[in-house]
Amino acid sequence: MNEILDPTAAPAPESCTTVLKENAYKRVALTTEADGRKLIRKRYRGHRAEHLAANTRYVAATLALFREHFSDIVLTPACCGIDLAEYEVTIEYLPSLPGAALLTKHTFARAAVFFERCYTIRDDRGCLRPMSLSVYYTPRMQALIEDGIPLALGLKGDLWQNLCLDGDALVLADIDSAALEPLGLSELIMIAEIAASLRRENFAFAGVAPEPVCFRHLTRDEADAIIDAALEIFDLRLAAALPGLRYAKRRIARSVLERARDRAYTPRSNPI
Repeated sequence: MNEILDPTAAPAPESCTTVLKENAYKRVALTTEADGRKLIRKRYRGHRAEHLAANTRYVAATLALFREHFSDIVLTPACCGIDLAEYEVTIEYLPSLPGAALLTKHTFARAAVFFERCYTIRDDRGCLRPMSLSVYYTPRMQALIEDGIPLALGLKGDLWQNLCLDGDALVLADIDSAALEPLGLSELIMIAEIAASLRRENFAFAGVAPEPVCFRHLTRDEADAIIDAALEIFDLRLAAALPGLRYAKRRIARSVLERARDRAYTPRSNPI
């Protein structure tokens, strides 16, 4: 029997898509499905097919890694599926993310538990990419790794914009940059970026910054080497800044990291 359609009935709802980010290599869109669910869809492009497929699988694998090891301390989106034909990964939308705030000098200490957990993951867990695949794999970085610097999970310095705070809860917005990196690299870059942000809420960060968690796992010589590597990446990201501003930010970042190092490695006298 043919179905009789009611011409006065409302049409079935359709999905709605809002593009959040788009460049030559990636398109990120927020999709509201017909049933009201919101999803993030990332579609990769601009590379060979095998590279695009690898990127798609990598995001799914690292999301699973973070969900397994960090879900008790950081709100992390789940992977809802991958489409290797379109090189697209579908990710859970976190409703709290739009209202989450960047960490500041007053809230940075909240991230300590996140970094401590990162430093317990010292191998690739079958999915983490090496730093050798990063655009930041400079001769200094290569020498550091070849000399046997400790490695741990990190996000190649892409943390300040991606590890946020919603009330008392940490929220991880993106994990595309997850990699096995020199232990503490992302933490030190994040400290440098907060200190040199020139935002009012971060003024005088050097005087109140907590001891970086990574220094608990490194010798002083290792800390010096990773500070230099972190500042090199920090400087590369300032390439478009005006020379005077770039100089000021570099000085602030180095001062903050070196003062934190000196506090961490200066022997403390025991009270009598």
